[in-house]
Amino acid sequence: MLTAIIIDDESSSRSALSQKLNTHCTDVTVIAECENGEQAIKSIEEKNPDIIFLDVEMPRMNGFTMLQQLHNRNFELIFVTAYDHYAIKAIKFSALDYLVKPVEIDELKAAIEKVVKKSLPAVAGNQATGNDRIELLLQNLMNKKNEHQRIAVPSMEGLQFINIDDIIYLEAQSNYTVFYLKESH
Repeated sequence: MLTAIIIDDESSSRSALSQKLNTHCTDVTVIAECENGEQAIKSIEEKNPDIIFLDVEMPRMNGFTMLQQLHNRNFELIFVTAYDHYAIKAIKFSALDYLVKPVEIDELKAAIEKVVKKSLPAVAGNQATGNDRIELLLQNLMNKKNEHQRIAVPSMEGLQFINIDDIIYLEAQSNYTVFYLKESH
């Protein structure tokens, strides 16, 4: 059984997501619902959830600021927001998933399945923990220049990380984007 906290300033969004989880993802128990970052920090530190469903845009403290103030970041992070433009802002570097409101049941089930797969012990190699991915997200958001900046690109083979410095140009082809990259040696 997985535990989850839903963080969203809109009560209707919290209720809708909680209801979808209760009905369609019975292996997830919602242990808290928070309407702002301050409440969320307290709940996360006290309850140590497996999953955080986090809205980005909230008054007083947005989701990114809240993440920066957390001491305990050992959870899987799923963004749930009406603003799909944040996906481009390096969220896929570290968040387990990104759901756009209104959340579709199939996408929610797929996100929970990712959490279940991540919680299984890694057979070969070490998988990044939720804490590692959240640290990477915060590092990317603070624009630390000591490493090459990368973007996450969904492809048929899964999520691929591309160094921005390696991109020569992009070309639109129907519903796809073709990346032209420097040749790797």
